[in-house]
Order: sequence, then C-alpha cells, then structure tokens
Amino acid sequence: MAAYVIIDARVTDDAPFRANLDQVPAIVKAHGGKYLVRGGRAIFLSESEAVHDSSRRGSGSLLEFASSAW
Repeated sequence: MAAYVIIDARVTDDAPFRANLDQVPAIVKAHGGKYLVRGGRAIFLSESEAVHDSSRRGSGSLLEFASSAW
C-alpha cells in the first residue's frame, strides 16, 4: 500500500532553506519516493477551500512512497 507525504513548509529564513534544498530529491529517491507535486505557488480555486495569505512564503510538495515504514 502506497504512503503519501504532504509538505506545507513555511519559510522564515531563506539561507538554510536554500542550503538544504538541493539535497532533498536525492534523499526522497534513496528511500523509494517520488514527487507527485513539487513546489510552486498555490492557487486556490475557492475561498472556502483554504485561507489565502498572499504574504506567506513557503513550499509545498506531495510525495509518494511504495509503502509506509509503520
């Protein structure tokens, strides 16, 4: 059974975020994961679906792994 990880990261300090960003795809791949959705600006289709904060800086991703570790 596949396992999914949803990442909704709020970036408050660009330097450490950028310093580690290049390492993440190799770590995900090493553990059998793949990106289904990666980064980019979120576009909300309906205000009722989420609160939109245009000042928020962050990163979002959806990962899939073949199985969970639990």
